Amino acid sequence: METLDPEALLRATTPVPRETDPANWWCVRYREKAEIAKRLGKAVEIVLFGDSITQNFEREGFGKDVSDAAMKNYCWLDLGFIGDRTQQMLYVIEHGDFFPALQPQLAVILIGTNHFEFNESGPREAAAGIRRAVDSLRRLTPETKILLLGVLPHADGGDSGHNAGNREINAIISAFADNQKVFFADFSPLFIDGEGRLKKELYLDDHLHPSEAGYRVYAEALRPYLERFVQK
Repeated sequence: METLDPEALLRATTPVPRETDPANWWCVRYREKAEIAKRLGKAVEIVLFGDSITQNFEREGFGKDVSDAAMKNYCWLDLGFIGDRTQQMLYVIEHGDFFPALQPQLAVILIGTNHFEFNESGPREAAAGIRRAVDSLRRLTPETKILLLGVLPHADGGDSGHNAGNREINAIISAFADNQKVFFADFSPLFIDGEGRLKKELYLDDHLHPSEAGYRVYAEALRPYLERFVQK
């Protein structure tokens, strides 16, 4: 069995902000989201965590039209940040600007692929960061249901790009589900064809980020979990 890299493990499980310059876009977005969280507080029903795939769900030209329709009946907060790895997500969760003031009914986590994009760690270290995120949320907002989403395929599907590592992350984090407070779902099969190749119409030209059509598939797959876990 592959051994854990101690340095990579420490990076993946230590909460740090992406940037420290207050003028940097990451810090600006963080402050804006913290203000929204402060204003809405416990009215927030759903929080989405992740990287660009999560942030793009609310961005013009990407998934905004889809999310406007799919999430219109919910009070939700998108805490995805382009380029983030687990250590930045942990900072968002643990730093104190969002929790425990927020007590959402559902938290959704989709993260991991940037660990490979930045050549920072392997799948086991990234999964350890996700494990800490689950544990932190369970401590800070114990009534929240946590839905872990499998990292989506990219490149041309199969074993190309970082898909093998992403699948290993998914295999590890699927075991975190107790099906009481923590759940796992993998939407990957919806994004590949019968031969294991990427459905390119569901992606932008980079074959990494979902297109608007891809977000429609994502939102439809997410819908049963929203209906199940968010009580109106």
